[in-house]
Amino acid sequence: MNICGGFLLSPNENHFKRVLAGMKSLASLSLIAALATAAYPQSTPPRPEIQGTVVEYGTHLGLSGVQVTLLKNGEKEPVRTTATDSQGAFSLQPDDFGHYTVNVALDGYTFAPPDLSNISASSGAVVLTTGNPKEELHFTLVRPGEITGRVVDEETGEPVAKVRVKGMPSKDNGPMLFLQGMPILTDAEGRFVIANVMPANYVVETLSAALGTAQITDKFSDEEVSQVDRDIEQAFWPGGGDLDSASPIQVASGGSVSVGTLKTRTVPYYRALVRFAFANCPDGAKAVVRLRHTSNGSAPDQVNAQVPCGSDFLIRDIPRGSYEVVIFAGRGETLAQTKVPLEIGDKNVEVFAALERGVDVDVRITVADDVTQPAPEQVTVLLNDRDMLSPNAPFNPGEDGTFKLPNQPLGRKYVEVLRAPNRLYLREVRYNGIAQNENAFDLDGGSQAHIVELVLDNQPGAIRGVVQENDQPVATPCVVAAKWPLSSDMLPSSVHKLDARADGKFTVGGLSPGEYRIFAVSQENKEKLSDSSVLQRLLTSAENVTLDRGSVQNVELKLTDPSR
Repeated sequence: MNICGGFLLSPNENHFKRVLAGMKSLASLSLIAALATAAYPQSTPPRPEIQGTVVEYGTHLGLSGVQVTLLKNGEKEPVRTTATDSQGAFSLQPDDFGHYTVNVALDGYTFAPPDLSNISASSGAVVLTTGNPKEELHFTLVRPGEITGRVVDEETGEPVAKVRVKGMPSKDNGPMLFLQGMPILTDAEGRFVIANVMPANYVVETLSAALGTAQITDKFSDEEVSQVDRDIEQAFWPGGGDLDSASPIQVASGGSVSVGTLKTRTVPYYRALVRFAFANCPDGAKAVVRLRHTSNGSAPDQVNAQVPCGSDFLIRDIPRGSYEVVIFAGRGETLAQTKVPLEIGDKNVEVFAALERGVDVDVRITVADDVTQPAPEQVTVLLNDRDMLSPNAPFNPGEDGTFKLPNQPLGRKYVEVLRAPNRLYLREVRYNGIAQNENAFDLDGGSQAHIVELVLDNQPGAIRGVVQENDQPVATPCVVAAKWPLSSDMLPSSVHKLDARADGKFTVGGLSPGEYRIFAVSQENKEKLSDSSVLQRLLTSAENVTLDRGSVQNVELKLTDPSR
């Protein structure tokens, strides 16, 4: 027998003692494990999540009640659905990682075309992985607006029915001209409603009834050559003059704007007989004819038609103004073209046209003195003309760094390096040995040779800085930098726009040597820069910065008010 604490224990009691001691040891171990877990928490695997916001174009305010659906790639049924809160925010938590698409929709709203700055589409793709478990998406939706007005006769004040009216984004919107729709007709009271227009600055155009309807013909009589037509005056409103003098109206998201009463009048429209010689006509080719404004370069082409190559043709219903008749036939090495000036005053005119072959252009890829020449297959270049009469395909230079472009139409040419290795960028374009200020040149028909040198470099310049107001950084301002002087036809490619960081700091990199203008505006004023006239005005008075090869200039900017 065992004695413990003055008690006499039997064998069974001794076994119970050992069990009780073991249980105490297990409890101690459990406590130690719990304390260790508290001190050193075990990492839990990340959960997939998609967050985002939906705002309205123009106001930048969050849209509530937007339906948000989550689709896994390859599946038709949504795996999650939700709606945005009062601030336009949403959150989705799928069960597993993978490729997903997020769609947003709200009655009365649509996604805006990609040419509108800062506009997203109505869907976004994300890839969630353990290394990238969370993604953030931002959408902007827009409500189409409308333009209303009334057309009356200037002399009688009576409404004019069945007048062709068209809403057209003004030149201030630059590449947004594709938004213009088909003309509509005024009703019996002369009223019209141009519906489903995207937010932008617009002008309203009144069109003649005949404009664009068989305006060019190669079948006509001597009597038709001498006739003068009369029709509704082609004009742009507000203003009632040409496009450059019109005062655009702004259509906000979901807005309805009246352009007022348009007082139209009937005016003479003239005709031009084009004596078209058969010279250089490709076998069996039709000739394309374009009538383009030159006194009003912002206006779209009047007409685009085809006629038999070398056959005289008549252009009818031409309002007063300065024009250019562009004629071309064939493609590639068979292309022949010409441009004939056309002045329309107060009578019909007769002009002569003959096609001419283009010129061969030799392109050479060169590099800065201390830069290694890249392999030909590593460089891809695109060279095209303004009229795109015969678009070139992107090309790679030969083993000697050269490439020949045969039969290129005369006129303005644009150069772009689509691909290059080792941070190489297009530093300079030289035409017949003369450095060009921009990545463009004018192909001169009077030159015996046409040699274009594209100088590549790997030491771009940069402009760094901060945007401040009252010695405090401005959060995410929009910074704009452009090489100077700036030509209007190079505006889209010469201007660099970026949003600075939350602390107001920014870097504009990849810049070639030369003079630049730079300024900053607030996010609220960013959309005003879509007006090209505002953009050019602000650049004229902006900060001046000169960059050498590979240099970095630091500047401190203050916010610029676009309305001043």
